Amino acid sequence: MNAQEFKSIVLPLSHDLYRFAAAILSDADKAADAVQDCMEALWIHRDRLQSATNRRAYCLTTLRNIACTCLRREPDTTSIEQLADDSLMESHNTDSSITEKYQAIQNIISELPEPAHTIILLSTYPDYTSADISEITGLSAVNVRAILSRTRKYLRKRLLSLY
Repeated sequence: MNAQEFKSIVLPLSHDLYRFAAAILSDADKAADAVQDCMEALWIHRDRLQSATNRRAYCLTTLRNIACTCLRREPDTTSIEQLADDSLMESHNTDSSITEKYQAIQNIISELPEPAHTIILLSTYPDYTSADISEITGLSAVNVRAILSRTRKYLRKRLLSLY
């Protein structure tokens, strides 16, 4: 694969890659770094990308692996002062109940085990089918649908118990 093919195939996916990385990492700077690392890895292994049947799934899988590695390597460095400042800012918000609900949803999703977490994030993209998600995760389409169904039921049950 030459540079022109790489630009025409991979670069149009950069927006999707960034959104996916931002959903996993919850930080814009870290997401941008992960996408950059992904692009570098894809360029280095462009021969594998050339032979991939679904190049989009290959790119997203590469990004997911890089983002998960980033999460494993980085300890949680949130300070007590930062948490206090964040809660103070939220208390000044006129729609604090919406903010609290959104934060509760984010917390519940972040606590999900890895296959469910990735699958629920990918399912939020409108153009991803269970077949696309199965290629990215390496699970069968039937398994993806089952995990997605169980995860949605779990989320619904947890949210109803909170509110």
